[in-house]
Amino acid sequence: MGLSFSRRLPIFVLLATVILALALFPWPEAGRRWLSGELGIVELPTIAFALWGTWTAFSIIRDRRQLPHPAMAIWFGLFVVALFVFAGEEASWGQSWFHWETPADYARMNRQGETNLHNLSSLTEEVPKTLLLLAALLGGIVWPIWAWAKKRGPYLGDGWFSWLWPSSLIWPAAALAWVMRISERLLVATDMEDMFRPQYIAIRESIEIYAVLFVLAYLWDVRRRMKAGA
Repeated sequence: MGLSFSRRLPIFVLLATVILALALFPWPEAGRRWLSGELGIVELPTIAFALWGTWTAFSIIRDRRQLPHPAMAIWFGLFVVALFVFAGEEASWGQSWFHWETPADYARMNRQGETNLHNLSSLTEEVPKTLLLLAALLGGIVWPIWAWAKKRGPYLGDGWFSWLWPSSLIWPAAALAWVMRISERLLVATDMEDMFRPQYIAIRESIEIYAVLFVLAYLWDVRRRMKAGA
């Protein structure tokens, strides 16, 4: 995938979400189903993009000889595991689609009574999300601003590290992840999250979709550079 597509895709996702939110605003029940539901416009694409990222990272490992150093495959192997687990957790490992009963003992430990790990506590939910947002902040916002101010290229150097650090050109997804995060906090701070519940949950879930899109754009760019080098 080209860099231009990776920059445009988050904008397309945002437009689709906004259009649907506005169209469903007079019908709260429909909005709840299609915006904040497990099979809604935010949740399903998040899972699809995470699986797409899993396959892209696997493709990088498969063709690791095209990397500056084959040992870098270990780094991208972490993305295979992390994105696959992320997709599974988002779908509660299929429970969201097939609706099996959560074992009673596990349901008592899980805050939402689901078959997943991230709802076992606020720690298991917030820590991975916070780390992902920090990565988007540093690699997708701070670094592009610094690169623009210094008038340097999109990559941090020319050596192998430039393959590990994201391109400054893939900033839109990271910026949108933080726009959603700030919007969510503003709704909470003004006590308006209950008034706009479906929209609030959609915004909260959108943080994850844009963070995943940032990771996907990063992997796409590495894959593109590998093919160009080959």
